[in-house]
Amino acid sequence: EHFENVLEQDPSLLEMAVRPIMLRREVADVSIDLPQLIESDIKLEMFPAEADFYEALRIEIAGDRNAKPSLGVLPNLRMAVAHPSLIDGTGAENPIAASAKLDRLFAILEEATESGDKVLVACQWLDMSDLLMDLIRRELGVPVWQIDGRTGPRQVVVDEFTSSETG
Repeated sequence: EHFENVLEQDPSLLEMAVRPIMLRREVADVSIDLPQLIESDIKLEMFPAEADFYEALRIEIAGDRNAKPSLGVLPNLRMAVAHPSLIDGTGAENPIAASAKLDRLFAILEEATESGDKVLVACQWLDMSDLLMDLIRRELGVPVWQIDGRTGPRQVVVDEFTSSETG
């Protein structure tokens, strides 16, 4: 409770608190031959069922519609926004139709695939990364590579991606 009160007064204290334990690499530190990052902020509305799921989870966590969730439960809410199936399997039978984010991502990936572009997708959750790997292979039929904490020699994966014609 004290921690939350302090953060409400000065949110910048969180960055100072986690800086010594958080690994953050910049692209320039990892590879100088990557093309310039293109960022686009795209506002999406959750699909109705997705929004209902999120709200039910929020109420379950908060216990009260007006209560503010503690910092400890925010990852669950963030996972639900990434994809409901990360929480309880909801939408796993048709993952793209269950998530506005995934639906939009696949529209972007389909366009990139048709034009022969390569795409890097970053995920915060391993389960989401695994879900994407499976869906991209199945739905788009293009080669995919994954780098995460489970990856052995990363340079091999980077070299395969770099030398491929699509991906």
